[in-house]
Amino acid sequence: MLPWLSKLSTERLIALSLIFTGGVNLLIFAFDINGASALKSMQTSSFFPSSKLIGTVWTLLIVILSYSFSSVSVKSPQIAKHILGLFFLCVLYPFYTLGFSSVMLMFIGNTLTVAYSFFLALLLFTKFKKEASFVCLITLWVMYVTILMIDLHRFG
Repeated sequence: MLPWLSKLSTERLIALSLIFTGGVNLLIFAFDINGASALKSMQTSSFFPSSKLIGTVWTLLIVILSYSFSSVSVKSPQIAKHILGLFFLCVLYPFYTLGFSSVMLMFIGNTLTVAYSFFLALLLFTKFKKEASFVCLITLWVMYVTILMIDLHRFG
């Protein structure tokens, strides 16, 4: 699958990733899924970003992740596989967290995403500094949302 993807232009990769992500978002919309954190935020005075803001941020992050894949795939296919892995880890989050309903699975997923994206940023840093900084944006966003989740659900 990777050789096929690495032959696509940056624009086509971005379009393909947006179609895939859009499909996931359509399922979320069709089933009217409100996550545990969003529901808890509505019941308390705690802040948690709206699903529209979260979706917008993730759309931008997926675009820059697709760009990073496009930049890296020909020169370093091994690192490109990790970018693809991070893409699926991020995009499939609604499924492995059971529609955002399991706070523990959300926390585990966020922790894995932070660790994997940080690891990937370190891999990228020596040859692909711009792409490493893009991947760091995912690390920072997921850390931010995780901190809000911890505050909202009062872990620890």
